[in-house]
Amino acid sequence: MSDLIAEQHAAFERYRVAKLASFENSTTETERRAEEAWCEFERVFCTPSNVIPFKRSA
Repeated sequence: MSDLIAEQHAAFERYRVAKLASFENSTTETERRAEEAWCEFERVFCTPSNVIPFKRSA
């Protein structure tokens, strides 16, 4: 589980850096990189192994 958390943190850090770059120098390229980084973060964060199943009470 700690590998998944580390991967999530790394993906979010890549997004944070890309988004900061897009704020500092807003171009189509920097915006595209930020969007790609966000999509990667969502992919990593929403992996099936990360989803906690909802249990209904009887």
